[in-house]
Amino acid sequence: MAVSDEQVEELRRAYAARPPEIAVDDPLRRLDDWATIIAYVITLARAQGRDEVDDVELLVLASSCTKVELRESAHVLAPLGFDKVVARLRELVRAAPRGPRKTGRRWPKRRRPA
Repeated sequence: MAVSDEQVEELRRAYAARPPEIAVDDPLRRLDDWATIIAYVITLARAQGRDEVDDVELLVLASSCTKVELRESAHVLAPLGFDKVVARLRELVRAAPRGPRKTGRRWPKRRRPA
């Protein structure tokens, strides 16, 4: 089952509408990077009998993951045996935003000889 745009918007609305006291006690708050967040979502999906690939896709589409973050997550999760999730992450890399550049200029400004 593919994730629909309605599901993505519903998750975004639910996240924005959560009370502040839930935001403080949010279990995802203590997780450091996207790979651990995705592994946590996989664990929850397996425990509740849901499709882990669809849950991860819903999380990625509803959040602001960049291509670099998705690639790093796939690189971490691949040796752990999450093959279906890694395959879907690699598909989602193509549609993800690039993210900010590290520097303003790619090359130093050239000076004209005097």
